[in-house]
Amino acid sequence: MIMNHLRRQQNHPTKSEQSVEVPLNRYLSSISIVKSSARFFVALLFLVAIVACGDGITGQVVGVGGDGSAIVFTSERDGNPEIYIMNPDGSDQTRLTDNDTADSYPALSPDGSKIAFVRNSGQNGTSDIYIMNTDGSEQTLFSSGTHPSWSPDGSKIAFSTGLSHNHDIYVMNANGSENTQLTNNSTMDLGPSWSPDGSQIAFSSNRDGNYEIYIMSSDGSEQSRLTRNPMSDSYPSWSPDGSKIAFDSGREGDLDIYVMNADGSEQTRITDNEKADYFPSWSPDGSLISFSSNRDSNYEIYIMNADGSGQARLTETEHSNYGTSWVAVAE
Repeated sequence: MIMNHLRRQQNHPTKSEQSVEVPLNRYLSSISIVKSSARFFVALLFLVAIVACGDGITGQVVGVGGDGSAIVFTSERDGNPEIYIMNPDGSDQTRLTDNDTADSYPALSPDGSKIAFVRNSGQNGTSDIYIMNTDGSEQTLFSSGTHPSWSPDGSKIAFSTGLSHNHDIYVMNANGSENTQLTNNSTMDLGPSWSPDGSQIAFSSNRDGNYEIYIMSSDGSEQSRLTRNPMSDSYPSWSPDGSKIAFDSGREGDLDIYVMNADGSEQTRITDNEKADYFPSWSPDGSLISFSSNRDSNYEIYIMNADGSGQARLTETEHSNYGTSWVAVAE
C-alpha cells in the first residue's frame, strides 16, 4: 500500500482519504517520502485486444499497443520503488533501476530514447531528477526536483522543485543548461505537463486553497485556473492532439479520472468506483488512457479507452505499481 502521503486538503479529507491510504498528495511523495511503486521495460508493435477476465478486469480495450508504444512505471515488487518498462499490453515487464533508494515517476522522452525519473536521495529524503537510457544505462543526475515532464521536441524538461511547503515550476534544457523559474508564489505548484505544441504547460497548485488544475504559457506568463471545486484536482495530462486534459479529482468523494477540454470546459468523469483511480496518462495515438488504482487491494496499472470504457488491468503483483508514462517507439 502506498504510505505516508501528505494531505493536500487538511480541512476537507475525501472519502478515499478517510478509508484508505490514498496518494492524494502524490506529488509530494517523491519530494521527501519513500513510496511503494514499480516500473517496466521496452516494447514494440502489438495488435492485441485485452478481453475481460478475472478480478477488476472489465470490457475490452481495442487495439492495445497498435501504435508501437512502450509504458514506463514504478513498482515496489522487488522491495523498494524501482523503474520498469513494459509493452502496452502488460507483457515483458522489465526492471531498469536497481538500488537501495526509491526511484519513481518516470517520464519517457518524445523519441523514446531517454527516461527522466525521480530518485529519493540522501538521508534527509531529498529528491533529485535523473535521466537514463531506456535500457537503464547511463543514469545521470539532472537536477533537484520532482515530476519531470519533457517538452514535445525533447529539448527541455519542466519539473517542480523548492522547499517542503513551497514548490514552483521550473524549466531547463535537457542538457542541464538554462534553468528558468516559471511560477513564483508561497504555495505549491506541482506536476507540470506540456501541451503537444509546446506552447502551454498545465500544472496543479494549491494557491487558492485546495489543489486545482492551472494552465500557463510555456514561458510562465498568462497563468489561469481551469478547475474550481472544494476537493483536490491534480495530475493533468494533455491528449496528443491538444484538445483534452485528463486529470484526477476527489470531487465526488473518492478519487477518479476526469477529462475536460483544454479550456477547462466539459469536465467529465470517466472512472467511477469506491477506490482511488489516479495519475492518468494518454497513449501516443490518444485512443487510450493508463492510470493507477487500488480497486483490487494494492495499487496496479490499468488501461482504458479514452471515454472510460474497456477498463483492464495490466499489472498484478503483491506490491504497488503506479505512475505511468508512455510514448511511441521507433522501429
